[in-house]
Amino acid sequence: MAVLNAKKDLRIDDLEKQISDLRAQVQSFNSDQKTVNANPIEATMRVVIMFLAFTCVINVLTASVPQQISYQGQLTNPSGSPLDTSVAMTFRLYTDSTAGSLLWTEARPSVNVVHGLFNVRLGQVTPLTDPVLNQYQLWLGISTGNDGEMTPRTRLVSVAYSYRVGTVDSAAGGTIAGT
Repeated sequence: MAVLNAKKDLRIDDLEKQISDLRAQVQSFNSDQKTVNANPIEATMRVVIMFLAFTCVINVLTASVPQQISYQGQLTNPSGSPLDTSVAMTFRLYTDSTAGSLLWTEARPSVNVVHGLFNVRLGQVTPLTDPVLNQYQLWLGISTGNDGEMTPRTRLVSVAYSYRVGTVDSAAGGTIAGT
């Protein structure tokens, strides 16, 4: 039994020495490389966390209010039946319901109309800029194909949350933060 215990002690001593040597090598390698980690799972997790943090920072820095307006309309034939077609459409923004200044135009060569309904994002083709959107009143005029503009024009109005945000328009300098 004494021989068996002696062999166990010898193996444990050898393993402890090998572990100590490996630790010294890892420390030496880490001091030379500054980025090597002894645990590959931990190193992978660090890379993933750094990537996610970088992505979050980029998203925050590039986040802005989209300069587009969703618009849904209905098209029917003269007898009132809904259309199922694709049609060229032109959208225009004016300062008045009947006359006024033309502020913006967006031509769409093909808008899908299904069961009479169409959906577009105004500003997707021709950007909507702050000078256009900062008007007291905006009226949308729509024409299809080579036809004249439909009447009446549609007034664009605020939705509740965008109206509330409008109260910070005159803020100057610094960062606006809220709870």
